[in-house]
Amino acid sequence: MRRVPPLVVPPSVTAVLGSANRVRTLATLANAYRPLTAYRVAKIARVPRTKVYNELRRLGRAGVVQERRGRGRRSTWVLLDLDLARYLRVRVRIAWSEDLARVAARRAAGEGALLAAAPADWFEPRDFPPDPIVAHRIRARDAAEVRRPEGKGEFVDRSDRVSRKFR
Repeated sequence: MRRVPPLVVPPSVTAVLGSANRVRTLATLANAYRPLTAYRVAKIARVPRTKVYNELRRLGRAGVVQERRGRGRRSTWVLLDLDLARYLRVRVRIAWSEDLARVAARRAAGEGALLAAAPADWFEPRDFPPDPIVAHRIRARDAAEVRRPEGKGEFVDRSDRVSRKFR
């Protein structure tokens, strides 16, 4: 079983916002790339579901978060205060691995499209003269006749040798 490291909440942030559960709930929403359900917030923040629901309702009444109806009439939650989101992103980093993988895949797809759009002959070696020292070595190497030493690459039969183990 994989051991999950504990989520450490800085005491200064807990003092500002009131409780560790509230900090974890808000930090999860602040670091999310899309609206999250309360169940997902509980899983990511590692807080009991009932406590997350209570915090979200309390924060919703205060106008800090907003409940939105998602697909299938599921409730999703969004953090409304952008200054609070910025503060939490700097102080507490909580992210769902699927979100991180989705961002990485989107970035890789963009890079692949950029490379596919580049012309095949974008690099012409003649446009870039080599370093004079390196060019001199290349000319000297090409000028000298290169010969393969005798016996190089030939198979040598060593079947008559016996390992030291079996002597």
